[in-house]
Amino acid sequence: MLSILVRRNVVLSLCLLGTLSSLAQATQSDSKSLNSKQSSKLNLGQALQIALQQDQWQSSSLSQQEALHERAIAAGELPDTRLSLNVANLATDTLRFNQERMTQLQFGISQTFPRGDTLVLRRARGELLSESQPIQRQLRAAKIGLTVTTLWLDAHQVRESIALINRNKPLFDQLSELALASYSSVTANTRQQDIVRAQLERTLLDDRLSILKQRLVKLEQQLTGWLIAADGTWRKPSGERIYDKKLPTIALLQSTQIQPSFLHHPMVEVLDKTIAAQKVNINLERQALKPKWNAKLGYSYRDSDPNGVKRTDLVTFGVSVDLPLFSRARPRSNIRAAALERDASLSDRLLLLRDLNTKFNALKVQQRQLATRAKLYRNEVLVQMKRQTQASLNAYTADNGDFTDVVRARIAQLNGRIDTLEISVDQQKLNAQMNYLLATTQVPVYFPGQKNNANVSTKKVK
Repeated sequence: MLSILVRRNVVLSLCLLGTLSSLAQATQSDSKSLNSKQSSKLNLGQALQIALQQDQWQSSSLSQQEALHERAIAAGELPDTRLSLNVANLATDTLRFNQERMTQLQFGISQTFPRGDTLVLRRARGELLSESQPIQRQLRAAKIGLTVTTLWLDAHQVRESIALINRNKPLFDQLSELALASYSSVTANTRQQDIVRAQLERTLLDDRLSILKQRLVKLEQQLTGWLIAADGTWRKPSGERIYDKKLPTIALLQSTQIQPSFLHHPMVEVLDKTIAAQKVNINLERQALKPKWNAKLGYSYRDSDPNGVKRTDLVTFGVSVDLPLFSRARPRSNIRAAALERDASLSDRLLLLRDLNTKFNALKVQQRQLATRAKLYRNEVLVQMKRQTQASLNAYTADNGDFTDVVRARIAQLNGRIDTLEISVDQQKLNAQMNYLLATTQVPVYFPGQKNNANVSTKKVK
């Protein structure tokens, strides 16, 4: 009976100390929150905008698009006109220009006309390659949105896990003090290993914090890499002080029909441009079966003879054409090769659409499972863990339980809260991944907190 009274007094005093310390921490946190309100906090939507604005690949793609456009224009132009200047039939004995009648000073121009519609097709192919660059920039934006969002959510999870452990560290300190006070009582049934166990769990919490802080530094460095400009003008935030602590809500993009939305995904549209260019390649290879023309015009000047009699000048003009009569096997092989490349790209397109659909369906299944787990943890697991912790503590103070059960219950409760946080973060990460799969060339990136967006819906995609 005496041991029970001693344990209860110790527990009441420790609870009172814990309450006072929690009030002090709350007061400090309120003052910190007031100070933090004065400083601007970087949220996920702002981070996405900064990452997209600082992406140097976008400017590189613009230059590449302009270069492809200029090359397309150049590919559609006729070859340069050739100018020739010759001295023909000059007598070698005297090297006099007026000695022989056939001696001429010849001026000529010639122009080659490529086969069939080669010029038009070359320009069309170049324009298609140029038009794929804006779609590739939208695809890049969608990938950046998914990468930055994932890093942001992972950093938020680690940061909040650290906060949870820090808030629970005083409770484990109280358990150590409880075990020590109970062990000091002669009538108590506390063993020395209980004290060691309490101290060990407290040390393991410190190790857990060290691992989380190391991971947080790595995640913040990776996130900062997307937010720093090329000249390094953007300063790295200091984590707890500048980053927004709220868990961002990633709403699902609205899509009543999933399959048509995949057809407008940037990856699919880039492949569509490639297939269109390959179709042009087939027609371009077919032009090799058509003749190539060459037109030329020449003027020949003749000097007067030695007696002063004027000689008549000469004009030469004509057209030449090459006939691919004996080399038809080469262009036909090239045509078949171009057609096979187009067929391979069509197969890749079908595989890509199937892969997008498969991944989206898998994410939907995970979404339902996470929703079930979140409801289970919120309504049952956390409540039962709290009851178990209180029951084990009551049993120990009444000298009917083991101290190990108290420690295990407290650790299980902490792990349950961390698991609940992980489930919440995983739900938002799943929404971000589904938005990436539902991204189109019109809406490649979803910005959290964006209002009045007709393309955004908080309803689940069926």
